[in-house]
Amino acid sequence: MPESAGLDESGEDVFTITHEGLSAVVSYTSRPSYHKLDRQEAVQYLLGHQRVVEELMVHFTTLPLKFGTVLADESRVGQLLKQGNPTFRVLLDKLAGCVQMEIVVLWNVDEVFREIAGEPAVVELKAALDGRPERDTVTERIALGQLVQASLEQRRKTLQHAILAPLNTLAEDLVINGLMDDRMVLNVGLLLNTCQLDELGHLLETADRQFAGKLTLRSIGPLPPYSFATIEVRIPAFAEIEAARQCLCLDECCAEADIKKAYYRRAAELHPDHNPGDANAEGLMAHLTQAYQLLCGYAQSWARKAAEKPENGGGVDFRPAAVADTILIDIVRPNVQA
Repeated sequence: MPESAGLDESGEDVFTITHEGLSAVVSYTSRPSYHKLDRQEAVQYLLGHQRVVEELMVHFTTLPLKFGTVLADESRVGQLLKQGNPTFRVLLDKLAGCVQMEIVVLWNVDEVFREIAGEPAVVELKAALDGRPERDTVTERIALGQLVQASLEQRRKTLQHAILAPLNTLAEDLVINGLMDDRMVLNVGLLLNTCQLDELGHLLETADRQFAGKLTLRSIGPLPPYSFATIEVRIPAFAEIEAARQCLCLDECCAEADIKKAYYRRAAELHPDHNPGDANAEGLMAHLTQAYQLLCGYAQSWARKAAEKPENGGGVDFRPAAVADTILIDIVRPNVQA
């Protein structure tokens, strides 16, 4: 792989740790965490992280790891590769030859509002307000604002549908990202095979001609497939697992199926529908659900370890020694809005 500086101030190059044909690209760091940096520092490190991933994707199929992930040592990285091997391979096969492209579509909001102002329903309502005191027309003015907003959203949806239809056909996968402000019509991430990039260019040129300069289309990429598959890694503390176990009233060792049974039993007790007069019911139910999700992830990790060491038995062990070497792996699609 090409030489590339890591994230730490030492400037040491990144290097690979390999297990059964999969490699993690890592660098040493003196920081125990990247989660409490100020904005300027965070951006600096994030750009470094992105630079390394983008250099790698030129040569290899790359599965991004969430920025800020820190593991204690090389053996932990090896454990991550071993534990995640089946999942990672499936995703790498899916992502082979693919890149992410970001398409942002903007319109001139002032021009759009001028067009809306000429709509018959808006003209009629504005005429009804002319010459009347503001205090006497509050309801009508609210109705006018709602009418304008509804027209704006309908125009945006119509344009989104027209632009998305051919992109949906072209892309391997697609995510709709949130709009930053009223100037945005569409903000979409596409997973494309590299052989489709020219076709994407033709589609954007066609859309540009179709809308006769009323829209500005921006294409950003190629990028790593951050929006479609990013690895999140957690090293749970024993106190976390223990608190979750106690929340579900589970024994220190139990069958995996008992976790779901315990959740449904406790949910029946705590659900707000069953406790209409309890102001804390929603919070308690949310806490219970978080505990359940954590233990489900832990149980999956334990099941993989138990398969490798049958002497561990078929149950889930929540005792300190069992929790100590746990890694929780999740594959997420960040910032997906629809």
